[in-house]
Amino acid sequence: PDEDGCWSGCTINKDGIPTIFYTGIKGRENRQETICIAQSHDNSLLKWDKYHGNPVISSPPENIELVGGFRDPYVWREGDSWYLIIGSGIKNVGGTVFLYKSQDLINWTYLSPIYNRNQKETDPIWTGLMWECPQFFPLNDQYVLIVSVRDNEKLYYPVYFTGTYEEYKFEPQALRRLDSGADYYAPAVMFDDKGRCIVFGWSWEGWNEEAIQAVGWSGVMSLPRLVSLR
Repeated sequence: PDEDGCWSGCTINKDGIPTIFYTGIKGRENRQETICIAQSHDNSLLKWDKYHGNPVISSPPENIELVGGFRDPYVWREGDSWYLIIGSGIKNVGGTVFLYKSQDLINWTYLSPIYNRNQKETDPIWTGLMWECPQFFPLNDQYVLIVSVRDNEKLYYPVYFTGTYEEYKFEPQALRRLDSGADYYAPAVMFDDKGRCIVFGWSWEGWNEEAIQAVGWSGVMSLPRLVSLR
């Protein structure tokens, strides 16, 4: 399911075993995007074994017409359950984050969209047709949802919502851009052993496709930032 690419996702600690969730890409014309797993059983982070039953999520929710993709899993644990969100967009609606639940990281049950927003809304900022690389986490007494805005194959900027989370629904109370630069995108969040929230972004350095092909790489990771609520 990933013969044409392994795209963004996240890494978690599964009972001491580093476990990657990533987007498997198959097909270049009619691209299929599925959610796959790989683990480093020797803890080296150098050797990874793909799960023989990949993909663990093989298709989007039924009876929902998507636009832009279905990718970039982000996983966390609450109690005895695991939760996973996926970035996407719903036709004639806008950017969407889908929520799943599992007991074993293999069998996933679709719950609902955790949140979506109309693509026509512009106050206080426009958030487009499709969302990539969703990140969702508690911070102090609020929850934070970070997404990266994509529309008609163009990358725009990451935004963050702050608000409340209850019964599998996120209710935002504020919305802002996460970074005001021209080429900061797809930020990913981690918590260190001191409980600090750290975010890394990706920059394509303002290069066009011709420049990227000439140098042979596509962008760099940003410096880490400590995240807190103002």
